[in-house]
Amino acid sequence: KTRYSGSSNFREALTSEIVANFWMGDGKSVSSTHKDHFENIYCVIRGEKHFTLMPPSDFPWLYEAKFPTGQWMRHGRGQYERKINEDQVNWIGVDPDRPDYTKFPLFKRAKPIHVVVKPGDMLYL
Repeated sequence: KTRYSGSSNFREALTSEIVANFWMGDGKSVSSTHKDHFENIYCVIRGEKHFTLMPPSDFPWLYEAKFPTGQWMRHGRGQYERKINEDQVNWIGVDPDRPDYTKFPLFKRAKPIHVVVKPGDMLYL
């Protein structure tokens, strides 16, 4: 019988429901600026993954706003239609790699952190 005498957080993590997402992409995969409300572990097997991270102190310069959700609906072979839903989510419209300072002038105050994750590396956020 193994006993664990550490913090209750570790014990809770071992007994709670685990939610996991698996994302896989190639060199063309790009994510828009967003914030996750959960922890992430990014691992790279081959190639590189480039991240632009924004510290929490930059939140006032990111212009978070409500955006509609949507999805692509398939209509036959190779034909898709974009469907816009009524619900909205908080999202960030600024592209930190090509910011539009006319539309987002306060983003000039942001201090992006650029990170490259290489094969065998892991990034915990």
